[in-house]
Formats: sequence, structure tokens, C-alpha cells
Amino acid sequence: MIFFMITILYVLIAAALLLIIALSIVKWFSRTDDPSGIIINWLKPFIKLLLGGIGKLLIIILKAIWSPFSHIKGAHNADLIAIFRGFRFIFGHPDMRGARYIRLCLEKKRLVIRSVFFLKELAVLPLNKISDIKIEKREQARERFTKSGNPMAGVFDDYLSSKPKDSEYIFSIRYEDVRGMKHDCVFRFRGLNLRNPRSRYQNADKITNIRSKIISAKPSIDSPDYAGPKLKPTREMGPQLSAPADDSRKDGTQGNSPLSI
Repeated sequence: MIFFMITILYVLIAAALLLIIALSIVKWFSRTDDPSGIIINWLKPFIKLLLGGIGKLLIIILKAIWSPFSHIKGAHNADLIAIFRGFRFIFGHPDMRGARYIRLCLEKKRLVIRSVFFLKELAVLPLNKISDIKIEKREQARERFTKSGNPMAGVFDDYLSSKPKDSEYIFSIRYEDVRGMKHDCVFRFRGLNLRNPRSRYQNADKITNIRSKIISAKPSIDSPDYAGPKLKPTREMGPQLSAPADDSRKDGTQGNSPLSI
């Protein structure tokens, strides 16, 4: 501590000596009684440049510090319905690179894959393009992928190298991209990992509720955002006031066909 204070003292003395020498030189050559004013005028452009650089650097640092928190603010400013935790993305979305832990954020018109800590948007699944959601154990998912000829069936185990546990579920979302091609976006869900036997049932209930919430958020068939098959009547049927002629009996009574009122 004493060495540090002595060093500071020497630096201040050296700076004072340099300042005195500079003032003396300026006063001698300029023949003026205000050498400090001349030095200040010389240093003004350098001071402005230095302060401008420091200001820009501070702005960059502040933006870098605020950027992660802006993702959280942006996520909550959106039409957020719920945030689902415990998911690890495995494969199935072109905007995602490699397996990673994520948050599934349910909004009014889309299901967003976000980062764990700062909720940065990584990928989007439009709710009106989701056609099916399956919850399976690992063996069931592998068998289904193999039977359906899914191209990822051959490398399914490469994405899930660890041994399955009771708390693990495979959460598969079937969706359609802009080209009309169907894909399976696959996640691994790990919930409670306790020795309590009830934890398995609590996990199952939790992930089933997540599936129900996503399905409930999908647009209804009458919504302009709905995308899917719509049933169209083949012909318009008006009110039927009598039975068909070929169903009448000779005695004037009607047959088995009920009358429409």
C-alpha cells in the first residue's frame, strides 16, 4: 500500500514538472502573459476527440450490457401466454444449430423457442402450422420414427447419447413450413428427478398440461389465422317437408324415413 502511494506521488510530481516546463516554453516563445490559455486552445481538439471516443465506448458497453435484458423485456411485451421450462431442443428446426437447453414460450399466434437465461428468440413455430403434438418415451419415439420412414430415425440415438431416465419424455411437434413440407421438431423434457415415485406422474401431468395449453392456443376454424382443412358441404340441403315419393305406401302412410321439420 505504501509503495502504491509513493508511486502515485512520483507520478503527480512528474506531471507538475512537465506542466511547469511546458508553460515556461510557451511563455518564452509566444511572449504572452497567458501561456495556459494557448495550451488549452492547442489541446481542445484532442480533448474533444478523446471525450467523443470515450462516450462512444461507453454507449457500446451499455448496449452490450442491456442487450440480454432487452430480450427479456421484448419477450414479456409480446402477447405472452406462458413460459415452459425443462426442455432441451434435439433436432427438427432449420433455424436451430445443435442440441441446447431452451425455453418454450407460448404466445397468441406462435410458439417461440428462446434461450434459457435471457429469452433471446432462436426459432419460431406458428401455431396455425402445428398439426400434431406427441408425448412419448424414447423407445416409442424411435419406433414411430422408424415405422414412418422419418429420415432422422437412423441418427435418433446420436442426438440422445445419455441413458433415458424415468423423468424423460420426448416431446415432438409436427409442423408445416412455408413450402408445405411437414417436419417433426423434437425436444427432450426433463422434469422432476426425485426418488419419490409420484414424481413420474407429476411430470406426466405437467407435460400433458403443456400440450393442452399449446393446442388450446391454436386459432379456431373460424379465425382468419386458421390454416388447415375446412369441411365444405357438397350440396345445400333445404328443409324437407315430406318423405320421398318412392318411400310412400299404397295406403297413403309414410315409410320408415323420418320427416325433417
